[in-house]
Amino acid sequence: MMLEKFGQDVYNHVSLPSMAFAYLNNQGCYDECFAMSGAVLAFVREAIVGGRCMTRDNQKHHFVSRTYEEDGEVKTNVVLDSDVNSLYPAAMARLEGFAKGKPKFFQISKTEKQILRIKEQRLSVRTLVNHKSLTL
Repeated sequence: MMLEKFGQDVYNHVSLPSMAFAYLNNQGCYDECFAMSGAVLAFVREAIVGGRCMTRDNQKHHFVSRTYEEDGEVKTNVVLDSDVNSLYPAAMARLEGFAKGKPKFFQISKTEKQILRIKEQRLSVRTLVNHKSLTL
């Protein structure tokens, strides 16, 4: 199905995110996007936060692959997606696009840095209310 619909063979990729990246790259989504390194990459990485996925009521699920024989070869019919960062595709779907073009550098004063630091400290405290089956 993936090969016919998206031109991607599931056996050529280690994970679903790597397949999605290849598809988006082939579609030109990353044209005019520049790779980051050094201080710029270090700065941007400060804003990246990893996560985990949980199921409702914190239930565990396991998958049993079915094996069958075809042309004398034993095969399985299940592809298991174990991506624990599934929230990223959901967040990416809400984006209106990717940041494009060369980065622009600007200088900010010490006063502005202090204001930003205070705002950052205030935003770091989050309260979750009325979230069904929330387990931390």
